Amino acid sequence: MAGPYLAAAGQTDFPADFPLLKSEGLYARIERGGAVVRLGGDQLEAVAVAETGFICRLAVPSAPGDRVWIYSCLPTERDRAHTPNGAVRTRTLEDDAEELQAQHQEARRDLGRALMFPLGEAPAELPLAIRRRSTIPVFDGAGALIVVPALTVLNEIGMTLQDDGAWGAASDPLTHDDGAFA
Repeated sequence: MAGPYLAAAGQTDFPADFPLLKSEGLYARIERGGAVVRLGGDQLEAVAVAETGFICRLAVPSAPGDRVWIYSCLPTERDRAHTPNGAVRTRTLEDDAEELQAQHQEARRDLGRALMFPLGEAPAELPLAIRRRSTIPVFDGAGALIVVPALTVLNEIGMTLQDDGAWGAASDPLTHDDGAFA
């Protein structure tokens, strides 16, 4: 996955720093004004393809401030059940190994940013960052994941926030980290 990139008005080219194995699995995710659009297929193309990366060109120009990610979700090309004791070309096995490795990396990328729910329960998706700002994820009475303003949660449990002006200073035990926040 490459990005997020903050787009300029009319920008169509975004660099991807991963190898392009199949153009059919190439996608762009664009956040614009609280909405998300996923582009794929003939809505984008890979240009200047090299071993270590490429340029993803969008068919539709970006608006200023769009956040753009370029990623791949490789489609499974074929069933990999080889005949027992059958002769399989080395190139076929190498292609299969490359594709499976890339698919494994994509699955690990997606699982690394996933919430785990017990089997049998429907998963939840968090709202976009702009709507999560200053909120805390909580579970409602039905067990569904929702986000609630942080001040509401703190008021519910009887806590208040006070700014003592010491954020990042050596006197603030919560943020004392040798000046990283100063």
